[in-house]
Amino acid sequence: MFLQAVGSKRNSASALGLFSLVFGLIGMLSLHVHAVPPQETAAGQVIWGTVEEVTFSSFALVDVLWLGLFSMLGAAIILGLSKAAQSIAERSGKQTFRLTASMGVLLAAVMIVCWLPYMLTWFPGGLYSDTLAVINQAYGAAPLSNQHTLLYTFEWKVCLKLAGYDLFIGSALMMVFQAVIMAAVCSYTVLWLNRRGLGKVGCTATVCFFALFPLFPYYVVSLWKDTTFSTFVLWFCLCFAGAVLARGRISRVQLASLCVSALLVAFARNNGKYIVLAAAVFLLVVCRREIREALVSLFVPLFATLLVIIVVQGPVYSRLGVDSSSTVESLGVPIQQVARVIAYDGELSPEAEDVFYSIMPRETWKAAYRPLLVDSVKWNPSFNAAALSENKLGFVSAYLDTGLRNPQLYLEGFLMSSAGFWNPLVGTNENVAYVQLDMWNTSPISQIDIIESLTGVSLRSVLQPHGYFSCALFALIMLASLAVLAVNRQWQWACTLVPMLLLWGTLIIASPIAYSLRYCYALVLAIPLFVAFPVLALRWSAVEGPLCLTRDGESETVMVDVDSSWQALSHKEEARS
Repeated sequence: MFLQAVGSKRNSASALGLFSLVFGLIGMLSLHVHAVPPQETAAGQVIWGTVEEVTFSSFALVDVLWLGLFSMLGAAIILGLSKAAQSIAERSGKQTFRLTASMGVLLAAVMIVCWLPYMLTWFPGGLYSDTLAVINQAYGAAPLSNQHTLLYTFEWKVCLKLAGYDLFIGSALMMVFQAVIMAAVCSYTVLWLNRRGLGKVGCTATVCFFALFPLFPYYVVSLWKDTTFSTFVLWFCLCFAGAVLARGRISRVQLASLCVSALLVAFARNNGKYIVLAAAVFLLVVCRREIREALVSLFVPLFATLLVIIVVQGPVYSRLGVDSSSTVESLGVPIQQVARVIAYDGELSPEAEDVFYSIMPRETWKAAYRPLLVDSVKWNPSFNAAALSENKLGFVSAYLDTGLRNPQLYLEGFLMSSAGFWNPLVGTNENVAYVQLDMWNTSPISQIDIIESLTGVSLRSVLQPHGYFSCALFALIMLASLAVLAVNRQWQWACTLVPMLLLWGTLIIASPIAYSLRYCYALVLAIPLFVAFPVLALRWSAVEGPLCLTRDGESETVMVDVDSSWQALSHKEEARS
């Protein structure tokens, strides 16, 4: 018992040290990113800032001091949050509040009603430029492409067909579809949390958050693929969490939900398949001890689902002539790193110069480079995408050689290309695909403010965003939740957040833009999970695995599944009394 206690303390200390270091690095690196205010940039937006307007200061010895200070601050925050979670878990007591499925439907309806003012003010929704390209494909006016996913194009096809191919009505149907899907998954989230012990106060707070926090109706109104994708990610995360907590022993309904949500995530956005594939491998590792028992019931259907994803998005798409994604799109961060080396006159080998300058002339590279955005390079008229596609191996070889010669410039290019997803000070002063409440300037239809038409009073000035949250803020909330779980040795619960961590990781590795909330919007949807999981984990840790009860002097061992933990905890409370 003593050795076990010492090992547990070591694990907690290691977890605290690791996450404190992560927060320390984020804090220290944040001090190196500098940008002038939007009004002082030539383009009027920081995201389009030049190398003079957006800079990364050099590392210095004082960074060690800042790293230590931010690490200590991170440790203090983690310990404070851990104490708060423990206090809430201890005071929560026996939970008797139970939501039913019919109540879940009512909660979804309440959410939609609360979102209606936004929907009616910006009716029939806001069209983004990418969405207009998808609509052209849905009409058959442009060849099919999976750049914005065939699934999203299919959703628009259905809405337009139901609308008699009237774009105004079709957009309204799409907005209603997004509202229903989001309300259904948000309501299911409340039920899922309640099933695992979230009480009346917690459920009420979660419902109020979903119904009243403006970022939810904003994304109902914003007609782009990220709304449905993020909703599917939240659903998949809950299904994944159920499988992890039950150690693979889930019902057929739960398995079907896991597989369907995995398919939707994989086909709703191009980084979705990487999230699903990595999560499935992680689930296999977590449940390796139960693999014999869960092989047929869980892993065979799950890997059949993965096979469908791989085959359809590979050979089937190729056979149909569907363009999945261009080389330029998949190499966004490496292109940014190369552009930074050229812009700052870094060292290039003659072979690398031949490769890079065949894609675009040297001076054009220097003029086009924007530290926070690859679009200025890849959309430049002089950019030869064909040369890049035809010589991928040559580019990769030149890229690696250049990285060895210019490690600091590569590091800076990497950090700047994803700055808004880890630096809470970046991306808080402008709307860069933050929401899309209005019509894009090339939209063939216009909006109607129904509330103003009926009452003569417009709510736009009240309802529109008056500030912007940093994308990194929601990532830090996720990391804080993981840290609290790890410090309290709730490793199984920490594993449940892997899909969200993978989503954030794909953006850090290959984000096409330094900040845009739509890419990580699933983290906003998952805030109730980040807040509730540490408390629920501490509350239910005693009923994970065998539960020993003592009745009339006799010991009885009961095998407990997390899904039946409500009843298990009730038995435990009775045993204690």
